[in-house]
Amino acid sequence: MRGLIYTLEVRRGGVSGYALHCLEKLRPIFDHILVVCSDVPETDTLDILKTVSDDLLPMETAPNHHLEGYQKGLQHLGWDQVRKFDDLTLMDHDLVGPVFPVEDVYAHMEERGADLWSLGSRTDGKAVESDPDNLVSVYLCFGSRVLRSADFENFWSNECPKSDGSGVWQDYAFKLAPYFQSRGYTLDAFIRPENYETIYPLFLEMNETLQKGRSPFFLLHPFHSSPALLDEYQINLERVIPYLESVTDYPTRLLWDALLKTTSLRTLHTNLAYQFTFDSKAYNNTPQWDSSLRIAACAHIYYPEAFDEIYARVSNIPHDFDFYVTTASEENKAVLEGKCAEAGITADIRVVGENRGRDMSSLYIDLKDVVMDKNYDLICRLHSKKSPQVHPTTGKYFKNLIFDSVLANRAYTSHLLDFLVTHPHVGMAFAPMIHTGYRTMGHAWYDNRPVFSTILADLNCTVPEEPFSPLAAYGTVYWFRPDALRPMFDDQYQYCQYNKEPDHLDGGLAHGQERAMTYVAQSRGYMSATVWPDFVAAQSTTLMEYKMDSLYSNFPMSKVAPHSNLMAYVSGLVESKTESRRYRLRTPRPLRQFEEYCRPAVKMVGAALGIKHKKKKPRP
Repeated sequence: MRGLIYTLEVRRGGVSGYALHCLEKLRPIFDHILVVCSDVPETDTLDILKTVSDDLLPMETAPNHHLEGYQKGLQHLGWDQVRKFDDLTLMDHDLVGPVFPVEDVYAHMEERGADLWSLGSRTDGKAVESDPDNLVSVYLCFGSRVLRSADFENFWSNECPKSDGSGVWQDYAFKLAPYFQSRGYTLDAFIRPENYETIYPLFLEMNETLQKGRSPFFLLHPFHSSPALLDEYQINLERVIPYLESVTDYPTRLLWDALLKTTSLRTLHTNLAYQFTFDSKAYNNTPQWDSSLRIAACAHIYYPEAFDEIYARVSNIPHDFDFYVTTASEENKAVLEGKCAEAGITADIRVVGENRGRDMSSLYIDLKDVVMDKNYDLICRLHSKKSPQVHPTTGKYFKNLIFDSVLANRAYTSHLLDFLVTHPHVGMAFAPMIHTGYRTMGHAWYDNRPVFSTILADLNCTVPEEPFSPLAAYGTVYWFRPDALRPMFDDQYQYCQYNKEPDHLDGGLAHGQERAMTYVAQSRGYMSATVWPDFVAAQSTTLMEYKMDSLYSNFPMSKVAPHSNLMAYVSGLVESKTESRRYRLRTPRPLRQFEEYCRPAVKMVGAALGIKHKKKKPRP
C-alpha cells in the first residue's frame, strides 16, 4: 500500500489550482492521501480538497516548516497505520507538477533499492557522489524497512522540535538524512548533483532537471526569489514555461495563477524576462488571429493638431478596428470631425464631461461603455502627449518610446498582436520604463504610493507588495484586455476626484491609476509585459549598458548581488528630513570591516543625490 502526506498552504483566494491539479494527478498512484492544510479553509474549499484526498488535517496556524506539517500528518495517521504502508511519500506544495509520469520515478527508484529517497539532493561541492546529508525535504519517500522501524517513530517523536516552539525546523531538515544513514539505512535521490553541473540542480538547473532528468516536479519558490539571487547564479527561469508548453501537456495557466498571487509583479517580470523585442522590418505573414478578433483604438486628443499623428499610429494596426476619440470641447470636436471627413475616417468622437483627469478620466468615465459593453478582445490606448515641463527633445523621445512600443509600424504591430493573441494571460503590454532624460528609474513612485494603495484598497485588490519601482505603463500608452482592468471600470469614478487643470500633479488620482492598472490586472490573474521594437531596444540597451558600466566602475566587487545589498543599505541611509526632500547621509554603522570598501560607493551615491557625506569621527 502506497501513502502520501501532502502539506498545503491555503493562501488568499483558496487553494491554488496547481495544488489541486497535482493532487488530482497523484490520486490514482497513491492508495491513501492525507492533506495537511495550514489555516482552516472555508467549507467549500474543504469540500474541494475531499475530492482529491482520503483524509484532511486542517491546522489553525501555518506550520513553521513543511517538516512540521509532515510530523502533524504522521501523528494524525498514527504509527500503527504508518507501519502498514509499503512506502510513504512526504511532499510539500512548493513542488509544481507532475509534468512527466510520476510512476516512472517510482519504478526507477525501486530498482535502485534505497530505503529512503528524495526527488533531489544537494552537495557541499566537494564530494564526487551525492551527499545524502542534504536530501531535499520537499519530497521524501520512506520504504517499508524504515517505516516499520523504531527509528522512524523516534525521529519524528523525539528528535524533531517540540510543539512548544523550541528548536528550528530548518536545522532538522539537514539532520533527517544523517539520522537515518547513521542507523544503517540506504539513501538515494532521483536528481543527483553528480549528473549535473551545480551542487543543487533542482534549484540552480531547473531547465536541465526537466529536459535531461525528466523530473516530474519543479520548485515554485525560485520564481519569486530575488532577481539578484537569480542573477548571481544565472538561473534562467524564462525558459521553463515555454518548455512546458511545447513539450508537456501541463496547464501552465495554473502556474501563472500561483505566481501572480505570490510574487511581486516587477520581480516576476524580471525573473521571467518578460520583456519582448519584436521585428519592425518583416511583416508577420502567418498571423494567429482571424476576422473574429475585435479591436478598438481609444485616443484622447486634447490637441486637435495631433490628430494626424495619432491616426497615422493607429493605422499601423494590421486588422479591422473601431476608432474612438475623446476631446476637451465642442470646438475641438468640430475640428476633429472635419479632419475625419477629409480623410474618409469613421470615428466615434466624444466631448468629455469635464476637463479634469485628461486621458485617465476620459477612459474610465467617458469611454466606460466602450470597454465594458462592446465585447472587444483588445484595446489600444493612446493620447496626444505633450510634455511642456521638460526639454523639447526629452519629451519627444518619451513620446516616441511609448508610441513606438505599441504601434511602431504595421510589421511590428503584426508581431505584437500575434504575441497578445497567443498569450491570453497577458493583460497589458507597454513600453519598458524610461531611463533617458527622466529620473523615473529608481524613483518611479514619486508621491504616488499612497494614492496607489488607496485605489487598490477601494477595489479590494490584494497583490504582493512591490519593494521597488512599480511595473507600470508610464506615459499611459498601452494595449490592454478589458477583463484585466474591469474593476477600475466597475468603480464609479467622478471628475471631481481628479486634479483641476493645470494641476495634473503627482499624488493625484490620475497618476495613481497610471501605476495601479497593472496591479489590478495582476489581481485578476493577468501578467503584464513590456514590449518594444528592435530599433528602440538597440538604442535604449546600449545607453543603459553605458550607464551601468559607469555606475559599477565605482564598486570594488564584480558581482551584482553584493551591489544590490549595498545599494539597499545606502538607500536606508538616505532619509527624508523636510517637506522639500532634503536628505542627509548618516554615518555608516553596520558593515564595519567592509566600510572602507563601501566608502567610495557611498560617496558616489551621495554625490549623485547632491548630499555631502558626513566625515566620520575617529574611534577612540
